[in-house]
Amino acid sequence: MRKKAVLNEAIIIFWMFIIGSVLGYIFEMIVVLFQKGHFEVRQGLIYGPFIPVYGIGAVVYYITFKLIKTDNKVKVFLIAMILGGITEYICSFVQEKVFGSLSWTFKKV
Repeated sequence: MRKKAVLNEAIIIFWMFIIGSVLGYIFEMIVVLFQKGHFEVRQGLIYGPFIPVYGIGAVVYYITFKLIKTDNKVKVFLIAMILGGITEYICSFVQEKVFGSLSWTFKKV
């Protein structure tokens, strides 16, 4: 029974990563469209409608808030703020050091 629970959790985390990556891409495209009036493709590491940093963020938030059970809205906000910054920094650092590419590159469409 324990093996099945671990498998189910792994499946949830996998889909959380995929959906977070795609929704993050879509959200970022919409925000830039409203800000600048045109589409901008903001890809870092992978081509296509998929930005892994958003997927990693979704997984990190999912795991963290599953472990920390609190109803305190201020505590949730502060944890989310700090966790988001740390996640973004680590992903950017790893991408730059491992793949030699900068995170903040984009192309005008």
